[in-house]
Amino acid sequence: MRKDVDKITRLARIIDLIARKCWRGLPALLGEVPQPSRDDLKDAFFFHPSPDEDLGTKVQSSGSGEGREIAREDTMIDEFDSVMSAISWDEIVRTVKWYKREFPDRWEMYRRYIVLQETVKSGWGREGALSRAADAFGVTDYIIRETVRDVPYKIARAVSMGYGRDEILKGE
Repeated sequence: MRKDVDKITRLARIIDLIARKCWRGLPALLGEVPQPSRDDLKDAFFFHPSPDEDLGTKVQSSGSGEGREIAREDTMIDEFDSVMSAISWDEIVRTVKWYKREFPDRWEMYRRYIVLQETVKSGWGREGALSRAADAFGVTDYIIRETVRDVPYKIARAVSMGYGRDEILKGE
């Protein structure tokens, strides 16, 4: 069971990294643009998130500087290759589409937070992305924070249960 949980968690991190940091990550997850390349993922990995924002790849290391970054990059790429060898990109896309259709409010909270996070970072407002998203949906910051943490995991869990394959078989 532990290995399955680890695979789900790793896939969730990859989904979140793509959504948050890859050029056109959200459209890629929805199949509107091609799958991000390994180089796109590498670039996304080095576009460091703020400490409070993501599921991010956490690597224990006593080193620092460039050597540590290369080790973290290698771990992320190995993680990506390992996960993607077990599932297809089409399964991920189909599952993301299914999740968006079945849980539109949760998907929209996740999407809106990601978009607001980048615009707020760009100086388009004083209020934080979390508060702005919470206000937009009439919920607390806590609900947004939990939703943002939960959506990639729920999608990864659905992939592990075959939702992507089921959607492909249905011809969605």
